[in-house]
Amino acid sequence: MKEKVTISKQKQETLHEQIDNLIHSCEKLHAENPEKCIKCGKEVLELVKSDNSIFKDKIAAASAYIGEGYLRLNKFEEARSFLESVISSKYLPKSKAVIACYTNLAIAYWRLGETGKSLKYYNKILSYHKKANDKHNIARDYVNIGIFLSSVGKYHESTKNLEQAYQIFSSLNKELDLMRLKSSIADNYYQLGDIAKALDYKLESIKYFEEKELYNFAAGDYSNISVYYKEIGAYKKAILYALKSLKIKEKSGDKYRIAFSLNNLGVYYKEWGNYPKAMEYYQTALKIREELKDKKGISETLNNIGSALMEKDEFDEALNYFQRSLEIKNRIGDDPGKIIILKNISKIYQNNGPEENKSESLLMEALKIAQGIGNEIEISEIYLCLSKLYISGKNLKIAEEYLQKAGDLMKEKVNDPLSMEYYRLSSNLYSAQKKYQKALEYFRKYSEIKDAIFSEEENKTIAEMQIKYEIEKKENEKTAALAKAEVLSEKNRELSEKNKIIQKQKNKLQNTLDKLHKSEIHYHFISEELNRNIKTTLIGESEAIKNIIEIISVVANSDKTNVLITGESGTGKEIVARNIHKYSKRKNKSFYAVNSSAIPDTLFESQFFGHEKN
Repeated sequence: MKEKVTISKQKQETLHEQIDNLIHSCEKLHAENPEKCIKCGKEVLELVKSDNSIFKDKIAAASAYIGEGYLRLNKFEEARSFLESVISSKYLPKSKAVIACYTNLAIAYWRLGETGKSLKYYNKILSYHKKANDKHNIARDYVNIGIFLSSVGKYHESTKNLEQAYQIFSSLNKELDLMRLKSSIADNYYQLGDIAKALDYKLESIKYFEEKELYNFAAGDYSNISVYYKEIGAYKKAILYALKSLKIKEKSGDKYRIAFSLNNLGVYYKEWGNYPKAMEYYQTALKIREELKDKKGISETLNNIGSALMEKDEFDEALNYFQRSLEIKNRIGDDPGKIIILKNISKIYQNNGPEENKSESLLMEALKIAQGIGNEIEISEIYLCLSKLYISGKNLKIAEEYLQKAGDLMKEKVNDPLSMEYYRLSSNLYSAQKKYQKALEYFRKYSEIKDAIFSEEENKTIAEMQIKYEIEKKENEKTAALAKAEVLSEKNRELSEKNKIIQKQKNKLQNTLDKLHKSEIHYHFISEELNRNIKTTLIGESEAIKNIIEIISVVANSDKTNVLITGESGTGKEIVARNIHKYSKRKNKSFYAVNSSAIPDTLFESQFFGHEKN
């Protein structure tokens, strides 16, 4: 048995002072500098090794800060491992500090996809606060449990918990908490298919956060409301809010939420038909989510990539992504998350061969989950999928029954893309039944909605928003480049003072370079516009152009290839060079174009290799 070490009263007082200073430091650092907070917390634990029983409250407080520090750094596995070892200690009291450890542990398990363990700790926390009759924290516990239940698809149970919290916060006049709660309730309304009500609640919370300049809270709402607008076909608003959210999150460095916004942007660009841009966002989001070990997020992004590949008729590769996504959903027990994946896999079998029975069984499995949740939007969409399946199989009677069920559910729901699909399938059904007048009537309704959603003006606005975001993102890089240019300019001035002849020549050269720089800025803006619309700054459909683009892609992937581009003046040598740079691994570094013909022969060597007097 380990002997207890006795500490003198004087040493205890000294230790108490040191520990209090470190914990006070943690209180300041845990939000703005979690790495330093973790370091301070660990110093506390090192100091109290001599006698755990005396400093048990300090151990709990320091441990809570360490756990929160790991969470803020998105190190969920480290947070879980550390906090589990702490709470198993017999020395810890049942105090507020330990409850903070439980809260952080619940969040860690949640982010790691272990929902059962997460709920276990949330219930422990609620039980503690009820015994203490701590109304404010009881309300917060109901919020946490409500959000947790929503994440596993139990939206009705979630809403009950959130409404209990709402009553308590109302009695306590907690305005900020009420607005955050309204935001969470809005997400439940969305999941239950009541998008109109979800929008009302979310817009109210956004207005409050913006008025109070609480932009970190607003960022989360921007992400969520962008999804709502996407569901009703308002892509302009969806992308606008997604970009606003991403801008705030990039400043805060919150990788978890950055990945969420990037994934959403990928979805919107896929819906818009811009697959290269969608895949760019998806791959970036997937890389971050894999780094964070965010299982639920990884599964979501894999499914989205599969969906984009399926729309390009790359069925085998799409099926691989769907199966990987479904495997994760099964492992973490996310049944609601399986609905969209099951629908996508059923489309693969329907589009890629005579697999009607397999497609139908997958849709029925998805329908069972959606009905259990009570999500009428999902149920409507599955009815439409079943109707489409039976139309293709010439079973028109059953197809019409499912189409009628979908129409009945959609009467009270605002969802233009779903309505568009309903009218399209109705047109196909009546056409197959040779009721051509009705078929034409429904096709006209389908066309009206489609034109409204994907109008030319809307697409132009979306493109402009994307350009503004990317230009703004590059401002810091441009500032750094200008600062570097200023340093080089200063060195050139010092050199010119030593040689007046060279100075005169350099002044002429500098004027030429300034003109080139202005031309380069103009070229850069135009090339960005061209790149968004035709994927490269080379324009043309001839075999010669296609061969050049293919050669560019091969050369760009090589790190050690020296490239010589020849041709008459004005044939586009610099454009080819810029494209090679743009698609190479050095694309984020500077590209410098120098007009050699503007440099006199006598100055060529000094300009490119330097100059020393005599």
